[in-house]
Formats: sequence, structure tokens, C-alpha cells
Amino acid sequence: IWSRTDFYYKGIDRILKAVKDLSKENFDINFKLYIIGPDYNDGYKRIEDFVEQNKINEHVQLLKTGSYTSGTLGMLAESDLSICLSRWDGPPRVFRESIELGVPVLGSKESNFDVFVDNFDCGYIVNNQIELFNMLKNINKDDILMKRENAKKYKNYFSWKESSSDF
Repeated sequence: IWSRTDFYYKGIDRILKAVKDLSKENFDINFKLYIIGPDYNDGYKRIEDFVEQNKINEHVQLLKTGSYTSGTLGMLAESDLSICLSRWDGPPRVFRESIELGVPVLGSKESNFDVFVDNFDCGYIVNNQIELFNMLKNINKDDILMKRENAKKYKNYFSWKESSSDF
């Protein structure tokens, strides 16, 4: 997650609950969730408290930075997925940037990126907590690699340089 850390609005609680539920089922969680972004509405404290109370520290890392100059763009480019589970939002800038970097996305229906994900097959859209849980439980590396290749095919679609050259 690369966003301001608004726990509820940005849906950070959604992904943390899914990680907690996977952990409670003793599911072999083979990923690390990085949350990168500035503190917002006491988000750091809420994230840290949730992670500690639910003992998911080994699966979640909060990085208290997040800007183009802090080196996190490289982390985004190396990520398997870019996540934005906002409860209401315009198409997130981080999703456009992710596709430009060839990184598939995981979003909520409310993040308003579903048309792009469906048309380009460059990620996953979940409609509720159960779908999110099942998606994380069943995701596989080959599927992510295919979605990464699809994202790379459409990276120019989201490039300001490419789009502006049309005019």
C-alpha cells in the first residue's frame, strides 16, 4: 500500500483484517505487506495497534515515509501488487503509476479502477471482505506474473509523456 495512512477511508483496515484472518486459519502467508505513506488521521498508531494486537507483525511492515524522493518508487516497481482498497475514491494515482511500472493492482470496487483492471486484465478487483480473503488465499505467482505482463503492455496508456505527445 502506497498512500496516506487513513486507516478507514483508504481501506487499510480491510487488508489488515484479511491478513489477520489468514493468520488465524494458520494459512501459510507467503507475502509481506508494506504500508508506505505519510501519517493521516492517526493512521500510524491505528495500524501499529492493529498489527500488534493481532500478532501479524511478521507479515506487515509500516514504513513511515512515502514520496518519490524517499526511494519508495523503487519498492513499488519491485512489488508483486499495488493495493488500494479505498471505500470511496477517484482512480488512485498510485494505480496509474503502478501500471506504468508494470505492477499489477489489487483494488476495491470503490477505488474506481475496475474498468481498467477488467479491460487490461492487469490486476484484481474485490467487492467485499470475503472476496479479498479468498483472493489472497488463492493467489498464485503465475497469475501475478501474467497480470504483470499485461500491465506492462498498457503502461504507455497511463504515461503522461506518451499521452501528451498525442497533442
